[in-house]
Amino acid sequence: SSGQRYVQIAWPRALLEDNNGSFLGYTMPLVDTSQSVMLEQLLQKKERQLEGLREDYQFRVYVARNLSGAISKVHEKGHGLVDLKPVNILVYRDFGYVCLLDCDGYDIQGERGIRHHAELFTVEYLYPEGHTKKLRPDSVDPLEQDKFSLAVILFQILNNGLHPYQGRPVGTNVPPSIGERIAEGLYCYGRKKNQQQQPSAQTLHEYFENE
Repeated sequence: SSGQRYVQIAWPRALLEDNNGSFLGYTMPLVDTSQSVMLEQLLQKKERQLEGLREDYQFRVYVARNLSGAISKVHEKGHGLVDLKPVNILVYRDFGYVCLLDCDGYDIQGERGIRHHAELFTVEYLYPEGHTKKLRPDSVDPLEQDKFSLAVILFQILNNGLHPYQGRPVGTNVPPSIGERIAEGLYCYGRKKNQQQQPSAQTLHEYFENE
C-alpha cells in the first residue's frame, strides 16, 4: 500500500473539555471516505458496479478476513461491538481493508472493572438468545452477539447480500420478519434441510468449497 496508513478502527482518541473541565466532545481519526465505501455497497453486484468495485470473489474473501481480524483486535482488549452491521463498516476500495465505525457505541471494558454497556443493537443481527429472552442491549453477551452478527455479515459478503435467515417459506407458518426467523432457528443453508424454509433462489452457497 506504498506506506499509506489506513484507519481500521475509528476509536475516540481524546476528550474535549472547556476551561472549566466540562465535557464538550471527543476527537476521532478522520477516515478518507473518497477511498472507501460502506460494506453494504459491496454485497450486491449492482452496487459493486455502481461504485466501481472489484467483482472478483477473492476481493470479498479478503474483506471478510480483514473484518474478522479487526473485530478480533477489539475483543483482545475486552470490548464488544454489539451493534455490528454492514452500515457500521467501511471498506477501502483498493486493498479490501476495513474500518469499524460507531466505536463510541461499543460495550466497553473500562478502568477499575467498570463495564460501559452498549445501548443499541439491530434485530436482524441479534443472536438467537437475544430474541428468545427478549434481552436489552445492556444485557446481551457481547462476545456471543459479535460472533453471531459477524457470521451473518460474512455470509452476506460471500453470498451476494443474502441474509442467512432469508429463504422461501414452506407453508404458512413461517414468520415474516428476519428477527422472528432467527428466534425460531430457520437457517436453511446447511447440509441438513430445514423443513420450514428453503434456500433463496439467488443463493450461491452450493458453489462453496466444503472447507
